[in-house]
Amino acid sequence: MGLFFSFTLICLVFCFVVSFLIANTGILFIGCLLVIGAGIIINLVILNIIYNFIKSIKSKTKVLMIMFVISLILVGVGGGLFCMGALDFEYVEASENMEMIQTTERMEMRDDLFIDHWGYVEYIESDNDDLKFVYEHSSYSEVSYVDNGYGGIWFNDQENIIDMFKKVIDDLSDEKIVEYGCIEVKVYTSKENIEKLKQNKIDYYNNEKQLREYYEEKIEAYEEYIEELETVEEEECYCE
Repeated sequence: MGLFFSFTLICLVFCFVVSFLIANTGILFIGCLLVIGAGIIINLVILNIIYNFIKSIKSKTKVLMIMFVISLILVGVGGGLFCMGALDFEYVEASENMEMIQTTERMEMRDDLFIDHWGYVEYIESDNDDLKFVYEHSSYSEVSYVDNGYGGIWFNDQENIIDMFKKVIDDLSDEKIVEYGCIEVKVYTSKENIEKLKQNKIDYYNNEKQLREYYEEKIEAYEEYIEELETVEEEECYCE
């Protein structure tokens, strides 16, 4: 437990230092400092109690209680200031605030292929028999398709962490909350391929569900068989 609170303390001190990068946000920045400072105080109180318990030292209960109460007050005040500051922020979609670029890739259609992607995918009917993927994404990332080996295709978004971090700090300083992680994928292919892609996805997950249910039944049957064997052994031992 001591290691956990030590690690938490390090993280909070790191956040306290990093928070100065958004000093331009005013009230929100002050609220962040107060809340993080309160977290640091609470961690120090807990670590002090743990240390005194291990060393069999009597804790200064009055001092620790005062520190704890102060930290609670800081959390309340800081949380209130943070909320007040957050009300001035503007939510902006990535396409409105960032340079968006398009990337195109192509691949041959396969009988078992389907699109297995959590994000937005638009199927567009066209004359080509292969698959043309068009990605719209920020200039801070690179997008490409990945074959999972089971017929599914998903799209990998690799971001430049340093540039993205700088962008986030700049947007927060300008009191903007931007939706960064959204990529749009458009799939251009024939009507027959589109129908097959969608049907393959349905078939894949139906088969996966059936396999899961099959193995769950097998596991349950083996567990019942093991229980029966254990019962027989107990009865034989009792008879002896």
